[in-house]
Amino acid sequence: MAPHPPTGGGDVRGHLTAAAVAITVCTLGALDVRYSGTHRGIMVGLAVIPAFGLLLPRRGLYPLLPGTLALCTALLLGIAEWHSRPLVVLFTLVDIVVLTYVVRRIGSWQLARPAADSADTSEPGKRERKPAEPGSWQAIGLRGEYRRLPDASADRTPTDFHDVRQSPYGVRLLVADLAGKSDETRAAADDLRHGWRRHAVEAAGLAELAARLDAEFAGHSETFAKVLLMNVSHDGKEVDIVSCGHEPPYLLSGGSVNAVEFLSAVPPVGLFSLAAGGVPVYVTKVSLTPGRRLLVLTDGVTGALDPQGRPFPLADHVLALDGREPSTFVDELTERLHRHRGDAPRDEALLLLVESDEALGGRHTDARTREDAAAA
Repeated sequence: MAPHPPTGGGDVRGHLTAAAVAITVCTLGALDVRYSGTHRGIMVGLAVIPAFGLLLPRRGLYPLLPGTLALCTALLLGIAEWHSRPLVVLFTLVDIVVLTYVVRRIGSWQLARPAADSADTSEPGKRERKPAEPGSWQAIGLRGEYRRLPDASADRTPTDFHDVRQSPYGVRLLVADLAGKSDETRAAADDLRHGWRRHAVEAAGLAELAARLDAEFAGHSETFAKVLLMNVSHDGKEVDIVSCGHEPPYLLSGGSVNAVEFLSAVPPVGLFSLAAGGVPVYVTKVSLTPGRRLLVLTDGVTGALDPQGRPFPLADHVLALDGREPSTFVDELTERLHRHRGDAPRDEALLLLVESDEALGGRHTDARTREDAAAA
């Protein structure tokens, strides 16, 4: 049973910075009350406090905290000192409001333009192409081949990922696509991955597994996760699937490609509580006999647009590649996706091809992905 990892040093630094700001504001306020008659410029020091918002995490109301504390303190002091020095009070209040607004706008601009910070400066106008991360895994009667296309922040925790676990009920797969790219989102991705590794081997069914993941994820109020859960029978031929707001997988069989249809919609993980009366979770069954494949994609693939705004013709490419070996299939499809997107803004993307492998039937093999094994 894997413990939850810490959510990173960003929150700790943010709390320490916020505490330092609060102490500084209280100190300036106390000094102004004590020495306002002899050192009349002390309150002006509050005017620079909002700048500390640049040191705090860029999510939620964190950047506004220093400015709010400074403004409240300046208002209290100003009420008592307005008649004796109105210009000083007015200057301080206006400066705090303006600087707080500027800090907030800077934070919004940085969050809205992640790609600009990671552009390839060696060739103006060109975006850096991050190579796809290849991988494969084998389980009892099952094998998977995947490629993950990282975003510009390739050294950070991915928000599109998948994981494979061997359980008493069969091989279980998680494919997750989290909304957003902030530090909070990446911390939530870490929590989801570690929660999944625990519950995947304990929950008796996929409905229970989905409910457990939602309960754990509900604490991340600023994001949600589109999740696909799969349970493959021990012979690798029957697959139970639950989609929690995720793109449907595609069934490749006999020269055709069809999206798996679900009986009812299930909200993303983290949003179950918004449904009045609870969330009914229905399981869809798919046969994965030899010759049939499941292609699982995140919306970084299905929602990819070329520089002219045209969608990726997924079905055409999949049919053209039908019958290729798994590694060749995903390599070719990934390369075609790269060519389609060109220099257009890029999101993370994951391509996973799953098929039954009778040669592996009955033989217990490692059901971890390569990236998971490397981290162990």
